[in-house]
Amino acid sequence: MNKTLIAVIILALVAAGLYTVLTKYPRQVVLDQGAPQMAPEDQVASGDRAVSGTVISVETEQAMVDGPVLVTILSETEGIAVIAVPSMGLPTCAARDNMADAFALMAGDFVEVRGSIGEEGMIIPCMSIAHYLRVIAPS
Repeated sequence: MNKTLIAVIILALVAAGLYTVLTKYPRQVVLDQGAPQMAPEDQVASGDRAVSGTVISVETEQAMVDGPVLVTILSETEGIAVIAVPSMGLPTCAARDNMADAFALMAGDFVEVRGSIGEEGMIIPCMSIAHYLRVIAPS
């Protein structure tokens, strides 16, 4: 009985800790609020965008459920940009030969990307053979 009670108390404490962490630090992707709008010279092809900058975060949580890897970069000229790299569809990606391994990217890496503009302004570097995600300088 004592072991069961201790196990229940530990489980409750773990659940309370997870709840506290998840509510205090909710997952947020803030787009289009304070980020510069795409100027005509930023367009590479109709609907494409090319940006270079320093990786500030790599979120792989969505990739565990077939979602994209979200790479957030900070460009000196463009501000913040979010790159959505398909995780499950990468073998069928038109630009797969020009794609850096998103799972290997780290904060501080300097990258350049060209891709289609997707939902919420994210850059998707997979829709054309002209797209790419390159590491120019590792951290």
